[in-house]
Amino acid sequence: MAWAGTCGGLAIGLSNASVAHAMALPLGARLGTPHGLALAILQPVVLAHTWEAQPERCATLAETVGAARPGMSLTDQAQALVAWSRAFVDQIGLKAFWSNKGVDPAMPARLAKDVFAYMGRPVSQYRPVFDEAQVRQMFEEAMK
Repeated sequence: MAWAGTCGGLAIGLSNASVAHAMALPLGARLGTPHGLALAILQPVVLAHTWEAQPERCATLAETVGAARPGMSLTDQAQALVAWSRAFVDQIGLKAFWSNKGVDPAMPARLAKDVFAYMGRPVSQYRPVFDEAQVRQMFEEAMK
């Protein structure tokens, strides 16, 4: 298990997945959300705000999941991945996650503050670098 944990940590570090992970942690702490579920819910929003930093990687993923069409530009492929991931979250019913959580309008600000209270360093290592207001905005988008 220690080796698996080490490999997981290396994968997260190498893949620049720290913003979604940093955002998922307060969902677990405040709402009891399992980490994997929180990641699934947040990833489409984070991807929508980060695809421009690594369009090649997003285009490759778009091809892998079947979101890319022949002749699409790199930008269109990356954006197709964003649309596909949002549709996938809706299709598997995760959009309804927020409906019974008792989330109030102040929750996104509290969650964003939590992210920077104990995950500020990993967030600053991700491309692009987000500030607290931008993270709050991503929480707000995820909760719509």
